Amino acid sequence: MGIQIIDDPKLVEAVKDNLDRSEYRDYVNHVVNDILVGRESYLLGGAVRDPIVKFLYGTNGPTKDFDLLVDDTEQPLDVHELFKGEMDVFYTSFGTVRWRPKRGLEIDVTTFRNANPIRAGDEVEPSLELWLSTCDFNTGSIAYGFGNQVLYDFKAMEGIGQKQVDVIGGGDPPYKMMARLVLHSDKLGFDIGQRGLDLIRDQYSPSLDEHIGVYLDDKQKSEFFERVTSRLKEIAPSTH
Repeated sequence: MGIQIIDDPKLVEAVKDNLDRSEYRDYVNHVVNDILVGRESYLLGGAVRDPIVKFLYGTNGPTKDFDLLVDDTEQPLDVHELFKGEMDVFYTSFGTVRWRPKRGLEIDVTTFRNANPIRAGDEVEPSLELWLSTCDFNTGSIAYGFGNQVLYDFKAMEGIGQKQVDVIGGGDPPYKMMARLVLHSDKLGFDIGQRGLDLIRDQYSPSLDEHIGVYLDDKQKSEFFERVTSRLKEIAPSTH
């Protein structure tokens, strides 16, 4: 299954309108138009998925995390260098730039070459399809092209239609994947799919709670700690 191009004007407009109406619009536009100027870039994952879910089901709150993906197939791109003039910039271990210009807002910028298989050492060609087909969750495997204003979908629309968030790839440690599964499931009002349930049942232990707490604190989501750990214990009851 490859990626599908979606040009449904209602879905495209939902994504565009969500960004245009966002209080964080100017920050995202600054990255796209000023920092990444001239480079083919995409809005990725939740910032695309959330307005589609809202359009279809009338749910979801404001988008506060924006992930941007840059095409660097012609030559490697040093995104760190591009952000050297900005304040409150952080660099993840995966080569992603994380910009937090305002409390509650997080903008991540990464490249095609940071797809999970390439980071793992596989000799494969970087592409949008590779990125979307090997990202962490099905509901995040969707992108919006700023240039041509169309949607690129791998399995996100299928997951949205089934109201199910599931694992399709991933490069995060299991404790992060499990915490994120619970957060995404709660945020969207979706069930966790079979691969996600299997991951939790196979990998979760209360000994991971400390790591989960540190992760949520770093994401400025420490208030969700009790909810996340209790949900994991419900799914994997034999661990406590």
